[in-house]
Amino acid sequence: MKKAIRLIGIIALAVIIGFSIVGCNDPDDNNKKNNKGSYKITATSIKFTNVNLQMEWDYFYWDEELEENIHVFDLENITGNTYDGTLDGFYNLGGLQELSDSFTNPIVKIQNGKLTIDLGVPTQLGTILNYCDFDGEEAETEVLFIRKFEGIEFEHEDIPYIDTLALYLTNGQGVSARFVYADRPVVLNGSGQYGNNTYDNVSLKTGWNVVFVELEYEPEHGYVTSGTIRNGTLNSSFKWRLTTDHSF
Repeated sequence: MKKAIRLIGIIALAVIIGFSIVGCNDPDDNNKKNNKGSYKITATSIKFTNVNLQMEWDYFYWDEELEENIHVFDLENITGNTYDGTLDGFYNLGGLQELSDSFTNPIVKIQNGKLTIDLGVPTQLGTILNYCDFDGEEAETEVLFIRKFEGIEFEHEDIPYIDTLALYLTNGQGVSARFVYADRPVVLNGSGQYGNNTYDNVSLKTGWNVVFVELEYEPEHGYVTSGTIRNGTLNSSFKWRLTTDHSF
């Protein structure tokens, strides 16, 4: 019988999720609507309505017969209400926090297999110096990062160490789109304290911004070792995923 063993990963730095006016060539990029749902991102709000989701099975278990760790990865489109529920937590750079502690009437929920998000201006920010090694003007910037959301209850016999699923936005090629709210314009270069991440000329505007994090993984156990954070433009390759992977 397979015995699942949790492999403790390095929690990478982040800056989570979305679409912003930074680096957008199309003025309509922040206000899209189609048969896969709709979203509208402004400096003061993040809104997604009835967006499609994928379920990502990504974990390791210990095979006693082979005496080695086996990596399982599978991806499926979510239909029906199997994963319906409310995600009431999010990961800032420092760890898991309640959405209600940082937002007024936050909504991050899955209903009938579709995702809805409605977040406004954060009610509390922290100086970027709390999270990253910057000095000068950068160190005075007040920010809030959203690396990923958390909260859908989960149970599976092969991975008993996981009791919730995370939600994030990815292109499936090691790049995640993540949100950061800033209280002023700033350009970030250099290293952050968490996860050996490097900011590559990241330009933030006042309000909500998107950044893209390209992660590097340790090949044997799959945990994150480092990442590079850049500006960019969201495209159709990015999908919302629920995931069993909590290592990033």
